Amino acid sequence: MLSQCGTILSMRLNNERDQAFVKAAMPEGARGFLDSIPALRNRECIMCGEGVSIPMRVSFDNLEEAKRPASEDPSFMELWNQGGGEEDVVYRTVQRWRAQGT
Repeated sequence: MLSQCGTILSMRLNNERDQAFVKAAMPEGARGFLDSIPALRNRECIMCGEGVSIPMRVSFDNLEEAKRPASEDPSFMELWNQGGGEEDVVYRTVQRWRAQGT
């Protein structure tokens, strides 16, 4: 809907082609925002176009836990501390290799 209104909400972008698209939509005086696009944090975006008076960096509010999508960043420390059964996988793989030769 916002694209029909001539408004762009650009979240974190690392791809230069995507950044060029946003750059083309921004007024000349607001090109400094482009430097911050690859470094935007979660829940931040750059808004520009007809829906806002000037380009701005926006931070979204937190949603209630029940309304959030199941797409949180994983907690790597918790996952690294858990055993994933790697020893069993290696053992089964070695057993299959050995069974092929007999």
